[in-house]
Amino acid sequence: MKFKMSFAILLFFYCSCLKHTSNKNAYSILNQNFTQLVDTISYKYNSLRPAPNQEVLDEKRTAYPVTIFYKFIDINKWDDLIIQALKNDSIRNWQSFLDLYYSNKHDELDEIDIKKINKTGLYKLHKNKNIAIQKIDGFVGHVKFSTIIEDGRFGLFVITIQDNLKSGVEKLILLEQTNNSWKIIQEIELTIW
Repeated sequence: MKFKMSFAILLFFYCSCLKHTSNKNAYSILNQNFTQLVDTISYKYNSLRPAPNQEVLDEKRTAYPVTIFYKFIDINKWDDLIIQALKNDSIRNWQSFLDLYYSNKHDELDEIDIKKINKTGLYKLHKNKNIAIQKIDGFVGHVKFSTIIEDGRFGLFVITIQDNLKSGVEKLILLEQTNNSWKIIQEIELTIW
């Protein structure tokens, strides 16, 4: 009985020391990079994913509405695509990113507090619980974020950016923190439609 109890205590302490993915720095990362992630192309075309050869619109707005999926999506949904992308030795520090990805552990998927994403340029964010794409009049597109994995030096996550109806892209975002600032060092397209 003593052995089982000792083993249970050791197992508890070991599991509590494992790296857990948390989104504690997610809002800092998103605020420091939001307009670069989403791009400001909508300011010209009123779409996050304009069609090829789409004409520039003369309409200037004071705000561009975008829906944000209401929670962080489990990054493991893209497991095979991420591993394949990270095994590219042309990525600076690729092994560090791959090790970081392999070491992640999720406790739960947090709901996104869009009020904490406040450095969005002219984009006005609206929470959306519908994961399926739908046309919403006046909106320029839809964005979804995966859980963000970071270790204080490197970070990665997946962003999905869709227009207001059909086209979209899923990108793996690689980040590095220097001088307390998270910078995007590479974006890798995982899927495009």
